[in-house]
Amino acid sequence: MVKMPKEVIDLFNDPGASKVIATAAGDGTVNVAAKGTIAAIDDETVAFADIFHGKTKANLEETKKAALLAFTNPPPKGYQVKGTFTGFETSGPIFDKFADTVKKLLNLDISGVAMIKVEEVYSVGAPDFGKKIA
Repeated sequence: MVKMPKEVIDLFNDPGASKVIATAAGDGTVNVAAKGTIAAIDDETVAFADIFHGKTKANLEETKKAALLAFTNPPPKGYQVKGTFTGFETSGPIFDKFADTVKKLLNLDISGVAMIKVEEVYSVGAPDFGKKIA
């Protein structure tokens, strides 16, 4: 695993940043979904609340791979992380934090928090579009 630089962690934890996740099924069918709850848990882990139990969850359970993106515009600034799904937290302090946030913001319950171990980090903003940074 790699460590995300501070500026990457800060952007993934910025509630004003746009955030998406891409996953793939075993047959190669790609799914991209907006996930406003994506956040950096530490310098090696990103996570998001599982609310709707859809294709993202099924794909993660099947193939274990994900690419997550956080970005702002303007100016174009963002980072992509690629990693491996390690499971869902269904209790404990991380679960409780995400559950409280989602309840307050959306008045919805979550079933778990998907944990992704970061393996690669790329810039998707100027001037280093596509540059691998970790």
